[in-house]
Amino acid sequence: MSSHGIHEQVEERRWEQSYADERKEEMLKDRAAELAKELPATFSSALSPFLQLSHFSSAMSKAVCSEAYEELVWAICMEQAKEEYDYRFLMGEEH
Repeated sequence: MSSHGIHEQVEERRWEQSYADERKEEMLKDRAAELAKELPATFSSALSPFLQLSHFSSAMSKAVCSEAYEELVWAICMEQAKEEYDYRFLMGEEH
């Protein structure tokens, strides 16, 4: 096989891997979005009425808390999606 043919095979594998990586990332994001729907949508709705945080109430209503909560939810859901993806891969299921 010529070096040109080998180069073409390597390039084809790179494209295949790139496509597979993009597909995996899309699947992870979709699954994380599904999981996020199962959690409270806002920080204030996630709080337990039994927590004594009344002296933090004005701080908790700030946008920065909401943003931090959204980032936390997204991180948790992405990690769960990755674990599910890896489990399916180990079990030989199609992705």
